[in-house]
Amino acid sequence: MLSKKKAQWTPPSIQMLKLNVDAAIDSGNQMAGLGAIIRDSNGNCAAAAVKTSHFWRDVCHAEAEATDWGLQVAEQANLNSLIVQSDCQEVVSWFFALLCT
Repeated sequence: MLSKKKAQWTPPSIQMLKLNVDAAIDSGNQMAGLGAIIRDSNGNCAAAAVKTSHFWRDVCHAEAEATDWGLQVAEQANLNSLIVQSDCQEVVSWFFALLCT
């Protein structure tokens, strides 16, 4: 039997916000569900949104779209000083590389 470690949210430091993003895939219907939530250091929700999108490629592309869309949600809500968290290491590395060039 495999045991799965339960993920636990950790708050950002005071004066920061944390954007958590994720994507869920329905490959049979070629659809992806994208989710974003932005919380403060007390766990209070500053903004949250979900949307559907066409799923064309692999899961990492959907996760990248969720991250990009979450950043758009933050911008539209005029929320700055963000920490971005995703469960897709490939996407995190890709965005980090973009920011460092």
